Amino acid sequence: MPRKGDYLFKRQGSQNWYVRIQYPSWLAASLGRKKLEVSLGTPDRDEAEIKAAEHITDHKRILFMRRVLKRTHHLAAPGQKRFEPGKIHHLPEGGIVVASEDKIDFFDENNTFIRTEANTNTVNVPLMPTPQEMREIKPYLLKKRNPDDGIIEHWIEHRHINDHLAREARKAWHEFKALTKNKPLAKCTRKDGIALANHLLSTGNNSSTVEKKIGHLRAAVNLHMIDGGFASNPFHKVTPARDDRLIRIPLSEADMLNVSKSLHRLSRADQLLWKLLATTGMRLDEAFQIKEEHREDDIRYVRIGTKTASSDRRVPIPTELLEDLPTRIVGPLFEGASEVAGKRLIYFLKRLEISYDSRKGTGDKRKVVHSLRHRAKDRLRAMSCPLDIQYEILGHEKSTVAAGYGHGYPMTVIRSYIDRIKW
Repeated sequence: MPRKGDYLFKRQGSQNWYVRIQYPSWLAASLGRKKLEVSLGTPDRDEAEIKAAEHITDHKRILFMRRVLKRTHHLAAPGQKRFEPGKIHHLPEGGIVVASEDKIDFFDENNTFIRTEANTNTVNVPLMPTPQEMREIKPYLLKKRNPDDGIIEHWIEHRHINDHLAREARKAWHEFKALTKNKPLAKCTRKDGIALANHLLSTGNNSSTVEKKIGHLRAAVNLHMIDGGFASNPFHKVTPARDDRLIRIPLSEADMLNVSKSLHRLSRADQLLWKLLATTGMRLDEAFQIKEEHREDDIRYVRIGTKTASSDRRVPIPTELLEDLPTRIVGPLFEGASEVAGKRLIYFLKRLEISYDSRKGTGDKRKVVHSLRHRAKDRLRAMSCPLDIQYEILGHEKSTVAAGYGHGYPMTVIRSYIDRIKW
């Protein structure tokens, strides 16, 4: 049974989280049901909270609007008294009232004092929200859909953009629309795009991050232009050139030893994820692409990075991880969303004072989960691994002619290097 205020729960026999919303009587009567129960389709609590947010926000929006818009206030009716002042009034049910100009005293039939009330006649007058209250309500109001939103959504669907980047693009888009006060995109210029870039820079993003976020919008508008939309792109070359990029650094061997001693604090799935990222150098989202395995010369391997030609590759499963894996991979190796798992790992690194924790002032901003990829690259270079084999293991950072040549080196050769990366 969920605690009061806790919308998430698990049903007996199911690993997945559910969201339950209990409706108050006045709302249940309108909806024709007393509660809402929906499966969130994931056993991961963090991911479930994200998926449940929309249901909970909609519910709270209704409650909040009713409380603000239906509230009443007692106002005195001018010149009207409940009882004539200066007299004693006998009540029909017994007892008396002694009235004065501003108050009335109640006594029972034995002349025992009961209470005092104001001698004014009051009415309930509904009040409209004040301007300040309307500003507070605004985030909860359902917004009218902007026709330009379809440009972003079409790009997301057409390019098969993953959930993480889609959310990042939508957030940048909403910030742009807020800055331009919902100006139609057809009327926007590079001046508006530059304003967005400056806004993002002012909120703590470095220029590389700003360029990445604006790049989503630029790509969406470019696609719309191909389809016969606008003649120019307001997001074209709007990010100023700055040398403010935060260079990620590999985790040191002391960091890896620290993690190894504390790895038991993570769930079994996150332990496997950490080991896989550390021993293969694959990106976080690539690990979540694994849904099946293949074999070559009895060596088990997976295919990842299939979304781009430069990163599409075959990666053998490190020998030391075989005992942690099922006999055969059939279906997703990891459940939930990659960004949610990434947050769990970064919180873990913060607790170990490896990654930067702004609250405690500990750790290094340059050390993140992606630092495992830098470490793998360094270890391959240190063992004199040929560059072509490094590309086979880590993928090409940019698409090259060599990226399209056959299937590359045999799995026996690639695994001999991967097995030496270690975690």
